[in-house]
Amino acid sequence: MIRRLAHVIHVTDDIDALNRWYATRFAPHWFMGWPEPHYLESERRLASMFMLDDVCIETMAPAPPVDETTAVGRYLLRHGPGLYAIAFLVDDLPGWAARLNCTAGEHYFVTRAKDMGGVQVEFLNMVLSGDPRPEDAITGGTRIVIHVDEPEAAEQAFARIDASQSGTTFEFTTGESGLRRSDGTWIGFAAAADTKGTV
Repeated sequence: MIRRLAHVIHVTDDIDALNRWYATRFAPHWFMGWPEPHYLESERRLASMFMLDDVCIETMAPAPPVDETTAVGRYLLRHGPGLYAIAFLVDDLPGWAARLNCTAGEHYFVTRAKDMGGVQVEFLNMVLSGDPRPEDAITGGTRIVIHVDEPEAAEQAFARIDASQSGTTFEFTTGESGLRRSDGTWIGFAAAADTKGTV
């Protein structure tokens, strides 16, 4: 069972600029990597995490110089800044991995985007350190709009995993990826990642 939307990963080439963009427009509740991003040596990446309403957003950037042998570096070089992945908190990680023909690590696994209609999806079995939400909290009232080349394939993939259990509404489009907050505010990921976007 999907317990909730764990977080949305927003990748950029300049995490400091992206974090400032979020901080000056929304006054989010930061719980990791603020004001200095957290560095993960094993993946050569920088990351920060914050709550925006009931959605957790992880900003992420490859450590400079961008290395195409790392997952984040390769993604950024191929696709540019924007939505990197959607992550779900689940009860039975090995069961989900078997169902999706993936290999699970101790705490997570990531699907291939092509297997999920063009969306990279991460499955976790633990609440991230510092996450201020109660363990049983679900996300509600937020619509996540995801750019894919084939919206129908993505809709079918998310229906297969019954992503609606997370309490989040997903929409697939050939347009821009972003979040539609419960108050109607739009956050476009590509525009924010370029730090020139307006909301």
